[in-house]
Amino acid sequence: MNQIFAPAKLTLGFRVVGQRSDGYHLIDSEMTMVSFGDSIEVLDLFPRRDGRTSKFEVVDPLGLSRFGISFAAVPTGIDNLLDRVAALFDVGIHARIQKRIPVGGGLGGGSADAGALTRYLISTFHESSNLDLTNLIFELSKLGADIPVCFLARRAHVSGIGEIVEPMEGPQQGEGRHLREFTLFLAPFSISTPAVFRAFDEAKKIDIVAGHFANHLEGPALAVSPALRSFRESIEKRFSVAPSLAGSGSTYFTVGHVIDQMVRDEREFISVDFGDEDEFRIVTFPDVNDRSIIYLACECREVQLGVGAR
Repeated sequence: MNQIFAPAKLTLGFRVVGQRSDGYHLIDSEMTMVSFGDSIEVLDLFPRRDGRTSKFEVVDPLGLSRFGISFAAVPTGIDNLLDRVAALFDVGIHARIQKRIPVGGGLGGGSADAGALTRYLISTFHESSNLDLTNLIFELSKLGADIPVCFLARRAHVSGIGEIVEPMEGPQQGEGRHLREFTLFLAPFSISTPAVFRAFDEAKKIDIVAGHFANHLEGPALAVSPALRSFRESIEKRFSVAPSLAGSGSTYFTVGHVIDQMVRDEREFISVDFGDEDEFRIVTFPDVNDRSIIYLACECREVQLGVGAR
């Protein structure tokens, strides 16, 4: 059994710069990976010619369903994106997916898992010297526009419809690479990315909402999801920050760790570690208008894995 870490993808600013004739939008964005994410336990790999079918067990190791974050929509059979990735290597797979990345949260959950599995299968079946990386990235882009950047798993400039990924060097600190800290704010609801892009197309102007990173999709997302506005207001009032929307939402984020800025009697720690180190911590906080609605704040840090990482 092998366990693979699938870091969540964080979109740091998002500009729509055009649209192709097939309707896909052209984007200009910076994306990176963070230490909060899923993990995949590979239980079995087998030749597809054996006639067996891929299957997946989906588990919720943090119990996030208690707070309305459901993973019921994650496919457990051949319609799971991981089966299509395995098909590129002519294998089937049985795996257990420990889900933490919310579905429809703008953090690339399915794409993160697909990128992680691709890195694992490369290390299992290919020597780097005989791998056609350009062709592989092209094939991955046909499965999902976010998969190439999740496969490379490092800070990158992303353009085209998401398939053009150019690794970026980060600022230096001392002898090592400076990795930024972030706080993610997770909501108990998802937002449809196609619906947000339709709202973007229908808008007469781009509405830039205040935040550390400009995101052309935040105005349309707020129009599509009324709950998102109360979520943003709750973050602003509980943490005294102007959060940025991650992709098309529903996740918000801010630079730095801000949990300790929250009123202590409103905090409830539900998990404090991942793996061998303290990679993230999560606390709950209530909506400012309806305290029965609970959100999550997750402190994490930037990670840079690269193609050879698991």
